[in-house]
Amino acid sequence: MAPDSDESRQDFGDALVGVPGVAGAVGAARPLEIPMARPWRPGNPLLLADISAGRAALHLVIMLGAFAMVLMLITGYAILDTGGEFMENPESADITVMLVLTAVGGAVMSAVAIGLMRLARLPASAIGVGSRSFWLDVLLGIPVAILSYVAFIVSFGVMMLIWPDGASQLRQNVERIDGMIPDLDTWVLVLLMVVVAAYEEILFRGFLLTHLRRITRSWTVAIVLGGALFAVLHIGEEVGSQTTATVVPLFAAGVLWSLMLIWRRSLVPGIVGHALFNSAQLVFMRHFSEHSGV
Repeated sequence: MAPDSDESRQDFGDALVGVPGVAGAVGAARPLEIPMARPWRPGNPLLLADISAGRAALHLVIMLGAFAMVLMLITGYAILDTGGEFMENPESADITVMLVLTAVGGAVMSAVAIGLMRLARLPASAIGVGSRSFWLDVLLGIPVAILSYVAFIVSFGVMMLIWPDGASQLRQNVERIDGMIPDLDTWVLVLLMVVVAAYEEILFRGFLLTHLRRITRSWTVAIVLGGALFAVLHIGEEVGSQTTATVVPLFAAGVLWSLMLIWRRSLVPGIVGHALFNSAQLVFMRHFSEHSGV
């Protein structure tokens, strides 16, 4: 029998199987099984699943500190620029300078928010920065702006049924908005509104909303809390603030922009809609003032 015949190899294998310690290596050998690859399904980055609720709460505390610092710097500048008159009369500040400083402060806070995401090894998409279909999201901003006005008007109408005296405050709010329009070219004004919309959406929707959801584990609770805070922070007596009558309408608009983020997983529709919402008001009021002789 040839040493390399099939029978010889079989006998040699049978002999090895009988040797202790070798049976497992030879006799128990099984055909190699290749597991079937499962399709990869990316999770929703807005859920912030890779950080704990405690880490999310810490992020909010840090952002609160950054907000307080930016606010103090802007207020301090206004006080120095007006010789202290700003404390007695907030309208004494230069509205153009205040809007620019606010935009810069918002941009700085947005950078801090994105920086916190990177430190936590999370992508910027975790707070909606980016888009899977950029131009589609941009176009969606147009109906978002229209729906924002619808939500604003309907919510104010409902509020009027409960609080009829709110109409006088709404007129005051229109006067405030008219008075806060800076003396800038229209295209510069629109560009400034885009910047304002961008940082407000990054901070209130992208950062605050997602972190509140991570802490509460509920989109509903996060939308309500985030929308309420967004509306309340727009109310006050200082430059650029609005009257109490706009709390509910602003809350409604904030809810709409939050839903857009959750649906599209992108801030782009909300930023475009928010910017158009703000710009349309200011451009219309400027046009009305110029042609009415006010």
